[in-house]
Amino acid sequence: MAFGKNKQMTSLIISLLLLFILVFYPKECAEGIKEGLNNSGELIIPSLFPYMLLSSFILRTRALKPIDRVISPLTMKIFDLPRECTSAIIMSFIGGFPVGAKCVSILYKQKTITSEQAQRMMYFCICSGPSFLITGIGTIMLHNYTAGMILYISQLISGMIIGISVGLYSRIKRNKKCSVTENKNTASPQGISDSFISAAEDSAVSIIIMTALICFFSMLIWVYKNTAVDQIFGTIREFRTVIPIFTEVTNGIISVKDTGLPLWWYSAAVGFGGMCVHFQMKLLLKEVPFSFIRYLIFRFINCFLSVIITKIICQLFVPYEETFIVFDNTDAQIFSAGIAGSTAMIIMCMIFLLSLRKRDLSRKLLHINA
Repeated sequence: MAFGKNKQMTSLIISLLLLFILVFYPKECAEGIKEGLNNSGELIIPSLFPYMLLSSFILRTRALKPIDRVISPLTMKIFDLPRECTSAIIMSFIGGFPVGAKCVSILYKQKTITSEQAQRMMYFCICSGPSFLITGIGTIMLHNYTAGMILYISQLISGMIIGISVGLYSRIKRNKKCSVTENKNTASPQGISDSFISAAEDSAVSIIIMTALICFFSMLIWVYKNTAVDQIFGTIREFRTVIPIFTEVTNGIISVKDTGLPLWWYSAAVGFGGMCVHFQMKLLLKEVPFSFIRYLIFRFINCFLSVIITKIICQLFVPYEETFIVFDNTDAQIFSAGIAGSTAMIIMCMIFLLSLRKRDLSRKLLHINA
């Protein structure tokens, strides 16, 4: 009963606060919603909808089954997951935040994975995609391809560390070393036309609700930035950046850029993802029983690991320069690089790690201050 009363009181306080904002800051609310619609129309829908549709289509038709057969032994041994999860893991690291959640939701609906396996996948299958990190932040915002590559590598390594760790824990918990054999009774692949229609329908509904959430959080951020609340944190630039990072990832990245913070702050922003993204994940996984609190804990773990990895890379290869200062006021835009482009980016990441030389990378990163 006490918990129910506390929940009602919290809901009442939030409702009154939102009513206060709507009544006393109507102009700021309207501008924030307009900005949210702009971001959705120009950035979110073009970059995410194709990936969501494609990932849904692939999982429904099992188009990557030949690839799954080759890579699935690694999936089963390293992540302790069924072989059918291989395509979902690949697509999650290519498509960005919502794609991983959409893939997990489809696999659970098909009864390919259990709720425990679905929750474990959510711990590491949620990350920023290469089109956002390399193209959007690195190339367009920072005018530095290498910076975006470092951010993507940090996200990739962090996700792999979490995935391997929770997979190892799962094996220990089962107290045996055999491969995953659960859920053999999986759904049959759908036809091409049916799969395409279902994928388009699911993706369209998800995008519409995601747009509504983006508009809501954009409204809150606009009110925050255009009221006296923002001035409270104005004396310390790090404090002024925390709220946008915690709230919504795109505004958080722009705030980091405007305050001229080091590269690891960008990694912290994309590593956590923002509450707007997390509510979108909760929406996409509404039919999957999972702990939202545990999910958030692992988002903070991912944030911490991403920061550490970014700092290590910068210290190893750029010992004299860690701050990325941008003199151009060009706003960041996120473009969908396409499945072929994104796959190429991942291959380039591997080449990057193998062939990177200290002197060449230092010259590239210091070029931004020239």
